Amino acid sequence: MARPRTLTIDVLEIPILEAANYSETLERIGGFVLLRTVLGGAKRQCNWAKHRISLAGDGSIPSALLELDHTVQHTLKLACPQAIQGTTNVITIPAARRADVPLEGYAVMDIDGYLVETSVVSVVGDIVTLTAVTGAVAYRVNYWPEFEVFADPPSTNDNRRGAGSQWTMNCEEV
Repeated sequence: MARPRTLTIDVLEIPILEAANYSETLERIGGFVLLRTVLGGAKRQCNWAKHRISLAGDGSIPSALLELDHTVQHTLKLACPQAIQGTTNVITIPAARRADVPLEGYAVMDIDGYLVETSVVSVVGDIVTLTAVTGAVAYRVNYWPEFEVFADPPSTNDNRRGAGSQWTMNCEEV
């Protein structure tokens, strides 16, 4: 399967295959709270939800992240996939995804729980249909997220005698 070779922020591309280490952390943030009833039962209240994304990498050459204007929003195309699993071969995926990377389909097998690759038959809007696999108990689609974000200025560390350049950057979905 074709996978993205870069983390992309607007037109700035950071090649991840050349990095010694690269990581992405996605975290759901939002206006949610756990409320308790008089008898102690729990109720979750949610007013809004967005994502916080933490990016980190290191390699032999520095990134160009310091050139970003951190006062405006940016389009962030992540390089690591996320997965959605369903009980049928028809799965709804988020609209916020990279259009330049093909989706990956898998079937979860009943016999041993292993994933078996299966092809994507169609994508209509946000509905993905996978080829049905005999013996599958669930299906999974891998997609690559894309977000509109505000990015904090990155921290960078350059070591002339060691691993080279390290960087971290935090973003929040608009």
